[in-house]
Formats: sequence, C-alpha cells, structure tokens
Amino acid sequence: MTFLNKNQGIRANRVRAFPRSKGFTLVELLTALVIGSVLMLGAITIMVNSKDAYETQDDLARLQENARFAMNLLLKDIRMAGYFGCNVDPDKTFDHIDNGGAGNLFDSGFGLEGMDNYDNSATWEPSGVDADIDAIAGLTYLAGSDGLTVRYLDPASAVSIDEDMPQPSAEMKVSSVGNLVDGQVVAISDCSNTDIIQLTNVQSGSLHLQHNSGSGIPGNVNSNTEFNFSGCNAPNCLSKAYGEGAQVLSMKAVRYFLYDDDGDGNPSLHRLLVAPSGGNAVTTLQKLVDGVDSLQITYGEDTTGNSIADTYGTADSVTNWSNVSTVRIGMLLNTVDEYGQQINTTAYTVAAGNSVNGEDFPAQNDRRRRRLFTATVLLRNPQ
Repeated sequence: MTFLNKNQGIRANRVRAFPRSKGFTLVELLTALVIGSVLMLGAITIMVNSKDAYETQDDLARLQENARFAMNLLLKDIRMAGYFGCNVDPDKTFDHIDNGGAGNLFDSGFGLEGMDNYDNSATWEPSGVDADIDAIAGLTYLAGSDGLTVRYLDPASAVSIDEDMPQPSAEMKVSSVGNLVDGQVVAISDCSNTDIIQLTNVQSGSLHLQHNSGSGIPGNVNSNTEFNFSGCNAPNCLSKAYGEGAQVLSMKAVRYFLYDDDGDGNPSLHRLLVAPSGGNAVTTLQKLVDGVDSLQITYGEDTTGNSIADTYGTADSVTNWSNVSTVRIGMLLNTVDEYGQQINTTAYTVAAGNSVNGEDFPAQNDRRRRRLFTATVLLRNPQ
C-alpha cells in the first residue's frame, strides 16, 4: 500500500478539481467563422431586402399620390374649359384685356388649346400661334411631349352685382368683393352677354369694383375705339348695362406642360397661369409634380351630335374644335429616386386612353420604377 504525503494529496485533489483546459483546433475555428459569416450574410441580406422593399413601397406610394394629384388638377380644369358664364353665344363675349391676342394666356377666344409633341416648330391649336408665345427666360418645354391650355370663369369666385349700373360706368357695386384683388382678370356676365376686364381698384369698404382703361398690366383697352358699342362713347364702356343679379367671376387661364427645371434629365409637370400681383396680372410658373417622363393628350371629336366622341386625334389633327367633346390624357411617371440593384429595361408606349396617337418611350436602363396613368374627361362646355 502506497501512502501519499500531505503535499502530494493536495496536488492530486487540485488536478482532479481543475482538469487542464484544451483550446480549439484550427478546423473548429474555421468552421465557426464560416457558420458566423453565413449567419451574418443572411442577416445583412434580410436587412437590405427589407430596406429595398420599404423604399419600393414608399416610392410607389409617392408616385401614386403624385399621379392622383396631377390628374385631379388636370381633370378639374378640363371639365370647366370654355365656361364663360351662362351666356353660350361666343359672339356676345367681349374681351377688354389689352394684348390678349390669339394664343396668349389672356386670350378668351379659345377655352381649350393643345400642343402636340413640342419642338421648335410646334404650335398651339386651334389658334395656330408659336408654342413659345408665353415662354419665360430659361423655360424650354420637354421635346416630344404635349401641352394643354384651359381658360374658364371660376364659379366658386362669383360675386353678384348689387344694383343696376349704366353702360359707361367704370364702377360695379357688388354684394361682396369675395377674394377679388387689384389687377385680377374677371368677367361680368349674365345669360346674354359677357365682358372680360381687369380690375384696377377693389374697394372692399364700399363694395365697389373699378375697371378703368389705360392702367395696370396688361390693362383694359379703350372700349370706345376697340368696340365702339352703340350708344356709348366712353373708354370704359361695357357691351351692355348690366343689372342687379349679374355676376362677377375671376378668370382662370392655365397652361400645362413638362419642363426639366433643374437640368437633371428628369422632367416635372409644370403650369403657367395668370395671377394678380401688385395690381397687375402676371404669368406665373408653378412646379406641380416631379418625375413625369411623358405627357400625351388626344381629343375626341363628336361628328354625329350625340355627345359621344367618334374619333380621337392629336391637337394637330383635330378637324373641328367645335366638335371636341372629350379629352384623353396619358402620363408616364417615375419614382424620381433610384435605389436597389434592379435595372428597369421596360419600354413604354405612352398613349392617351387606347388611342394609337402615343409616344414610344424607350427603356432608360436606370433604377427607377415607372407607371402609366390614363384618364378620359368629358367637356361640359362647347368649344
């Protein structure tokens, strides 16, 4: 029998209580690294895919909202195009605005005008004037896309004449001035006549509206020399003596088109509109919606008198604008932002409705998503 001394027994107990630790082998370390890398790669992939999915849904939602906003603006204006009061006789509409020539935004001769595939020779139809008539410094319409002009009187702005007025009067007594301001282009109208004028002085206290000639921009013409209305030889004559109950309505004139305002190659929907400023009526440029690749518009002509369009064509091919009963719009929008790895290689034919008069939009090979939107709107007022 072997006996351990005291120190040997303590060392033996320590060995049994604390066995010697062994390290990982190289194979085990490499295996752990591979497994960890796979798990990390999976987590990163899930995060990237989730981020791409979120950005896709967010940008597509923004695209849908942009399309809805743009279409609502266009459709609302198109429905009202050509409304110049309850008077439906164009021969009884008298435009007193100076420099309100054909094609100009101030011109009331056409409630609806179109431009087909802008280039240097494009024209607004049916006036036939140069498409750049209202161009401001640095403005260039997007080549190959269409434009649309609408003009009408806004019923929501109407205020009533409060007392009968003589024909040569430069003042109109109204029940309320509403939102009317100096320099605004308006019309005084009843169901027999309409006179389009510019307000030179809005007196909210006394509820008077003045329309003197020879002041303001663009200003009112001298009615005595321009129209020579019977029985009236004053420069501020109207076509008739309007009575109580006639209405004063603001005129809305707006022109829609595409324009690359920042030069990044991604155009936006813009509009030019007439608005009062500092006592004058000026043309103002407004940016509406980013990321509109193409705008195409066709016009439906009713040749049988049943208020149903028989044929559709571009602005240049309309044979009789008095027969235009519907307008079709096609807009191709993109998500503006580029993201993810997916390349958009899709080519589009941007057509208004199922019209064949569309624009071939080639694949851009970028990382933007695109959607085509179309709408057809019925005109409420004859052209």
